Amino acid sequence: MRFAARLLRAGPPDAFRWLHRTHGPTVRVRLPGRTILSITDPGDVHEVTRARFRSFGKGDIDAALVPLWGTDNLLSAHGDVWRGQRRAAQPAFQPERAPALQAIAVRQARAAFDPVAAQAAAGPVRRRLYHDLRPVVMAALCEDWLGVTDPAEAARLSALLTRTTDIVTRRVARPVQLPPWLPTPGTLRLRRRLRAVDDAVTQLLARGPRGEDLLSLLLAADLPEGQRRGDLVVFLVAAYETPSLGWALDLLARHPALAERAAAEVAEVLDGRDPAVDDLPRLRYLQACVREALRLNPPSPVLFREALEDTPLATCAVARGTTVAVAACALHRDPAFWGDPDAVRPERFLEQRVPSLQFLPFGAGPRACIGGPAAMQLKTTLLAMLLQRFRLAAEPGPPPRPRDPLRPHPDGGVPAILTLRERAWSAHVER
Repeated sequence: MRFAARLLRAGPPDAFRWLHRTHGPTVRVRLPGRTILSITDPGDVHEVTRARFRSFGKGDIDAALVPLWGTDNLLSAHGDVWRGQRRAAQPAFQPERAPALQAIAVRQARAAFDPVAAQAAAGPVRRRLYHDLRPVVMAALCEDWLGVTDPAEAARLSALLTRTTDIVTRRVARPVQLPPWLPTPGTLRLRRRLRAVDDAVTQLLARGPRGEDLLSLLLAADLPEGQRRGDLVVFLVAAYETPSLGWALDLLARHPALAERAAAEVAEVLDGRDPAVDDLPRLRYLQACVREALRLNPPSPVLFREALEDTPLATCAVARGTTVAVAACALHRDPAFWGDPDAVRPERFLEQRVPSLQFLPFGAGPRACIGGPAAMQLKTTLLAMLLQRFRLAAEPGPPPRPRDPLRPHPDGGVPAILTLRERAWSAHVER
């Protein structure tokens, strides 16, 4: 009961961290209509995500999102259906495509930052950093993945997804779930939004293949239309919802000393120029800040799986049909591995080698997030270009909480005060 109360009151990260701090690495918890086996033991995590990953599917834990993207997509499918979709999309995420994404990201970031720099030349400006940069990510990925070069079109897609997920989130939060066929005002609004999403996807698919981008690969693949459409919606949501960028911005804004150390590294490595792909691994401290934000607030706090058969794990056995929760949010703050786990200390990623199963920002094993490297590339690039131009200071106020389980970015959009760096303004004028 205490776990269920925390889940409703504070959300999954707080509830699962409390559960494992209180009861250890392997816990069975009963919820209305479901029993969950929650695990943080690295041996168990290895069995579920790697050694026996074929024995675990996604189950129905994300049933609330089925109206948005269907049942057979990269997130929900398993077995041969999932493997076919993964093979179809994989070429769009190969390292050789990174320079093209980098050029797009740099151009989009300049378009976003230069007007703010012009405004900040007259004095500090107040911005909501996550609200400002989320459209930059959306525009960059829409161009790289889908060939959408019109910023207004990317903005319309982002607004449509925002309105749709607003309705889905409200429905999920209800203590009593009404049947989906009941024509309540909320259900009718959701149906209208889903028709609009379907129309947008139809227009994108009608463009036809153009090369090796993600949309072209999905069109060329031997996939049923429903799977193709579901995958496209999944990727659109991934482009639109980038919570880890929000938490990295919040970390830097709330810790000016860390931001200035990262800015000094950026200045040394880049010497005033835009970051190229080869520069990003040299921004070690900045990437450590991003990883610390991912550790403290993973974009997927809990990875849910369902046992497709009776399966032995390292510390226990799992019966067929059991819902298994890999509690990344608890793993990331396990005091047995992370010293002072609640402290913000990016240096930990420079001082120690982190075993892959202690740090799961993008999942683990064959089902790890296909876009993880691209996400790190975009975050590092945008943060480097931001720190080149501005000093950051968070607006006064308490630390933000995740907005909701479906959109776990910082509520409030990271309000901050930006002060222009003089050298950045000189470079802006020269360009």
